[in-house]
Amino acid sequence: MIVSRSVIFLIIVWSVYLVNAHYSSSYFFYISLNSSILIICFILSLFIGSVVFNLNIYNNKHELYSGGYEYLFIRDKIFNFCLTVYILVLIFVLLRKILYPYIFNIELLRFELFSPTKQEPRLFAMIYVFVMYFKSIIFSFLSFFFFKSLFEKKYIKIFLIALLLILESFIFNSRGILFSAIFLIVLYLSLLKLKLKFIKKNAQFFFIMFQFLIIIILLIFIIHAKRTDGNITDFVQEYLLISPALLSGVVDQTFQVFFNEWSFENIFIIFSGLNYLITTLVRALGIQIVTDGYEIIKFLDLPQVVGSSDYNFILRNTFYTILLEPYLSLGFYGVIIVGFLFGFVISKNEYIFAKYNCDYSIFCLQFFCGVVAFGIFGSAFSTVSFWLVLGCIMFLKSFLFIKKTY
Repeated sequence: MIVSRSVIFLIIVWSVYLVNAHYSSSYFFYISLNSSILIICFILSLFIGSVVFNLNIYNNKHELYSGGYEYLFIRDKIFNFCLTVYILVLIFVLLRKILYPYIFNIELLRFELFSPTKQEPRLFAMIYVFVMYFKSIIFSFLSFFFFKSLFEKKYIKIFLIALLLILESFIFNSRGILFSAIFLIVLYLSLLKLKLKFIKKNAQFFFIMFQFLIIIILLIFIIHAKRTDGNITDFVQEYLLISPALLSGVVDQTFQVFFNEWSFENIFIIFSGLNYLITTLVRALGIQIVTDGYEIIKFLDLPQVVGSSDYNFILRNTFYTILLEPYLSLGFYGVIIVGFLFGFVISKNEYIFAKYNCDYSIFCLQFFCGVVAFGIFGSAFSTVSFWLVLGCIMFLKSFLFIKKTY
């Protein structure tokens, strides 16, 4: 194929986002022409990045040299470690949720489950932040094991991870975890060779996955009913629209707090999450430094309620889309470059996975596809979790993965 299957899937996802934004009947949120052009260019750059990689493969007489990691697979003990740690973290969060009304006489709100409260001792607050960041790394690896197990049809691993995801979604009262499971299943289906003989051979597994999807969708409805009384169809449409609408506010320069024009100093905004992590660590040592990336994320973290009388949204750094930092860093060209790189890297990892069944490439494939697919809701570049996971797979590769022997 000239375009990789996973990139086609991502193009369809972003096209749905764009169509929804233009056909919404909301008078409170709207997407501007400039933002529409940026999103279209991002979709096209994903496409071009994939085409460039695949044409290079087809025109090359030699096989792709995959950087020496085509035979890497995950160490056996990593799954047991991730599963055990994740269970302990969920129990820790659940106990905190149950006991705090008795210890501090406070009922923890949903967003307070993700971060410490003012009533907690400083040392415990720092530990809790570390636990939440560590949880995000473990979650990325459990997502990898879930995705990998789908191809290997390892039902026990699929069931155990799915059970943890469901438990977490109810502890945090969050739909996002369940949407991640749906995303991984749909990505898995998009990468299969969907031929009639193949479907008949795996009919039982497909039926199980279909049942699993139905269960997840029902759970999403249940959690939505607990959190709001609104119609879920209208809510989803508005939820998908809010990020392009906020991006319009930045692109059209209606938010004066953002940089109004490109400059050399803005280039490193795309590393804002990494900048924030380093700055936070330095500040924890008692050195009160402030950087541009730190200031931007602190602003995005300020709760600002925007919306109609029916739907209100608390704007945090989970909005503005993945196009925000590239646009602030390099303007229009930043969006093009990032889209091209994602298209190229995702296509490369899909090729290596298909050719060598490489675990390292499976991890990178599902990780970067997830970053792009959920990029309409928020930018990975402004999160610490993205840079922590990226650092793990880059610098701890030899520890996490070993070479296959034949």
